[in-house]
Amino acid sequence: MNIINQIGNIGKLNLKNRMIMAPVKTAFGEIGGKVTEKQMRFYEQIASGGVAMIILEPVAVMKNGREHPKQLTFSEENTENIRRIIDIIHRNGAYACAHINHAGRAANPKIVDRIIAPSEIICNTTGAKANEMSEEEIIEVVKAFGETTKRVKELGFDAIEVQFGHGYMISQFYSERTNRRKDKYGGSEENRMRFALEVAEEVLNNRGDMAVIARISGNEFVENGLDTDNQAVLLNKVLEMGFDAIHVGWGNACDNPPWYYNHMALPQDHQFSNLKNLRKKIKAPLIVVGRMSREENLNRIFNENLADFVSMGRQLIIDPEFPLKVIEDRLGDVMYCGACLQGCLVNVKNGTGIGCVVNPFIGEPPIEASEEKKKVIVVGGGPAGLIASIVLRKRGHDVTVFEKDTYPGGQFYLASIPSSKRMMEGPLSGLIKKAENEGVRIKTGVNVNKETLKKENPDTVIVATGATPKIIKFKGLDKYWYITGNEALLRKDIQNKKVLIIGGGMIGLEVAEKLSDEGNSITIVEILPELARDMEPITRALILKKLSNKDFRYFLNTGIQEFTEEGVIVSKEDKSTENIGKFDLVVFTVGTQSDTDLYEEIKDDFREVVLVGDAYAPTNAYKATKMAYELTKKI
Repeated sequence: MNIINQIGNIGKLNLKNRMIMAPVKTAFGEIGGKVTEKQMRFYEQIASGGVAMIILEPVAVMKNGREHPKQLTFSEENTENIRRIIDIIHRNGAYACAHINHAGRAANPKIVDRIIAPSEIICNTTGAKANEMSEEEIIEVVKAFGETTKRVKELGFDAIEVQFGHGYMISQFYSERTNRRKDKYGGSEENRMRFALEVAEEVLNNRGDMAVIARISGNEFVENGLDTDNQAVLLNKVLEMGFDAIHVGWGNACDNPPWYYNHMALPQDHQFSNLKNLRKKIKAPLIVVGRMSREENLNRIFNENLADFVSMGRQLIIDPEFPLKVIEDRLGDVMYCGACLQGCLVNVKNGTGIGCVVNPFIGEPPIEASEEKKKVIVVGGGPAGLIASIVLRKRGHDVTVFEKDTYPGGQFYLASIPSSKRMMEGPLSGLIKKAENEGVRIKTGVNVNKETLKKENPDTVIVATGATPKIIKFKGLDKYWYITGNEALLRKDIQNKKVLIIGGGMIGLEVAEKLSDEGNSITIVEILPELARDMEPITRALILKKLSNKDFRYFLNTGIQEFTEEGVIVSKEDKSTENIGKFDLVVFTVGTQSDTDLYEEIKDDFREVVLVGDAYAPTNAYKATKMAYELTKKI
């Protein structure tokens, strides 16, 4: 893997290593796209971590091609701050690349009045139907790519990347699946690639000495979609015209978001086989993205000569220093991304700004050292407790974490047990290692009480004791074997059972996946009208799709009435009742309640006692760690 440390060439650029930041939407800007200080801190953090080139977040070439109300723009009011970002990147020894795009049918209907595309077609992600473009509109968009390229050059970027793929406008024209036109821009392959070649010409005519990259989807993984075979002709044409490299991602923003965002549950072999095929067809530098940061993937890419560069987005969000750790052979210190999408995609979509379940420091100012050094005890080694301990060490305090279990991690450890979420082991082990590297002492298998703490005599106690699962004592329940969802996730002896899961939220669905994998028949009863509304939507869809092929059923708008020897009686929304049968095991995933027993016992006995995470209020991992960060950064 030594090649990753070597200089690599894209056009006239000599990159200091083979690691590039992919264009990642941040939602850190203001409404309308004005740059904020948080954005600049974000790029400072990434640039200082050793990456060779940063491709900035996507910029739309026209207002009707935007995807997000906070999407970055290259407007006149942003000139100074864009140049400041470029200067930050250059000062850290990296190149700055702009990424330009028109979303076409994938534009956001909340901010775009008239969505345009090659043909009248719906984007499944947004539900919006696009209007077929006139030739005048096509010419206008083509020219907009040229004008935006000119603007990129004026701002001082070293390179420009043009979005040719992922279900956006250029690929919408090229794909038979989305282009139903009968004019010179539709029908034959020559006609369907006409728009792409006109855009390429406009970009090249205005590039100056910038390197030019085409971003594509190596495979959309949808029926009749684009793949490495049917794109090779177009790609070789744009390379002959003067493009310098191809950047390969996966999926389609409208039709296949799981592959577009490269979810943790998806198999990676498909990517490697497609990449190998493309490598044979394209004689130009290849950049590849898509969970490629794991050591085994990096070795495969460079040992088998599948690509010249790797790009990454979320890996640099969770660990901006990843490139330096690779170069310095410190892979044991890496915080690996779990590709869960909880802190990044969810928070970009809701407009709060990109984040990470285990890195609340991204985009934030440095933690200030405390004037007073304190002895701090953190009770609970889950994500909130670990983040609190890291913040407090950065403040300069002496910190010890006590965890009652034999392993730290709390609910986060449980989340990594279902097979589709196995990659979540990476963020957790990385978080534990980060705490240890910061100088936090972690002691496991310790039950803490008031006497324990009095012996330690801390200045501050952080109570991160989490939450305990609820069990509802329904009539007749004692006739059945029942456990909590947490126990179901930990046990390895539940096989060939008929299992009733009461509560179809996120934990219920995770338990269902785990137990169905182990050969059990699963029934979920959920009182709400949908399953797992608290789960990241792509994760939910993938797990439900998997369960649909198993012995699995569920009841919505349904409550438990009682347990009888003849079976479990449920009540429906229409007040009717039904016996849904007998079960060997009942699992409760009906929520949790904060474990505040220790807090109530000690809150008046120490100088400073602070509740964080689920002990403060049950929530998800992202909100728990963010809360821990906010509550401890001033202690």
